[in-house]
Amino acid sequence: AHGAACALAGLSHPAVAVRRASLKALPKADILAARSIIENLVLDPVKDLRRAAGDALLTVRHEGLTPLLEQLLARPDLDDAERKWVYFALGRLGGQKPAAILLKEFAASREQDVRCSCALALGTCGDPSARPALQAVAGKFFGPKELKEACREALQRLQSRGEPAKGAGR
Repeated sequence: AHGAACALAGLSHPAVAVRRASLKALPKADILAARSIIENLVLDPVKDLRRAAGDALLTVRHEGLTPLLEQLLARPDLDDAERKWVYFALGRLGGQKPAAILLKEFAASREQDVRCSCALALGTCGDPSARPALQAVAGKFFGPKELKEACREALQRLQSRGEPAKGAGR
């Protein structure tokens, strides 16, 4: 219990290294109790603090993480690695709102790497609203092979996530 109290106190410490260590030391059971502090760290100017805070909230599938991730995507200083992590995190959170954000990014980008990352995250997300956009790209005769493969894999993920739900009602 004392360790958890120290980790909680450390989340507000002025030193980046202390905040980072506190995030990693915070027990999963205490993450929701500290969510308001951790939510602020998701938008911190320091990239690795943002990631550590996002990972902490992702472990408890905190739904308040979705709008924060959407805000991160709007940052002009977001690098490719962090952008891909945001897509991954949205996919892991799952649901309609993360899927809508991913679909918007998928449609807006002309970069194949970004579109592949979005497609795979959409498959993980499990929202069937992604199916038409993924099918349209996967079914194109011409187009980047990697992107078509990512869309096909995403469609397989969607199908495998949907099968247990169909059988559960019978």
